Formats: sequence, C-alpha cells, structure tokens
Amino acid sequence: MTTPFSFEGTLTAPEGRELHGEPIPFLAKGVFDSKISHVFDLPLTPGTLPVDFGTIPTAGAKLIAMKYESRPGAAPVRLQINGGTNTIELSSGGCISYFSPTPDVGITSLSITHTTSGRIRVWVLG
Repeated sequence: MTTPFSFEGTLTAPEGRELHGEPIPFLAKGVFDSKISHVFDLPLTPGTLPVDFGTIPTAGAKLIAMKYESRPGAAPVRLQINGGTNTIELSSGGCISYFSPTPDVGITSLSITHTTSGRIRVWVLG
C-alpha cells in the first residue's frame, strides 16, 4: 500500500554570504511502499552493525533519517553506505537525513561502526 510522507526542516542563520537572514526551508514529500525503523543501543565493545533494510526496494531508499542521541563521552560513529570505502561521521547529538524521491541506484545498505556505547535511531522509507 502506497503511503504519503513529508519531512521538513528549516535552516536559520545570521545574514551572510548566500544567507539572507531568512529561514531556508527543506521539504521532502513522496510516497513509500515499505518502511523500517531501528533503535540501536551500541555496546561498549567496538564493532560494526549492519542496518537491516528489510523490504526496501532494490532501487534503494527514498528517505533515510538518523538521530544519534546525545550522550556525554560518546565517540562519533562512522556510517558506511552501500559497502563503499568512504564513511560519514555522525557525532553524539547529531542527525542526518537523505531524500531521493525516485531512486534508480540509490542507498541499498548502511552500516554503523562505533567505538563507544550510545543510542542511534534509524528510519528508512522505500
């Protein structure tokens, strides 16, 4: 069953280069047929956790949203997309969102490498 969704955010900053002192909206709207959500309680032992994409289509995710709950002393995690060699850092208290309304060869896998304990929430719509 196709379900509509929207994801909204706003960037606000003082006036400067390319910023005119006015809020800059970010709006993602689309539909999804499958979704997954996970809460990862990262253990003290360092390791890598794969994110199960379940029934997300083979073309990839339309929306991925991640939130690393703030925890004093928690080290940043590294996110690896589609098994690539480059990683994205996400530090405690941070979040990441990705939106591709009609993926062709999109994000189909994700793993989280951690060195300290923490909690990460992940939502994937496809």
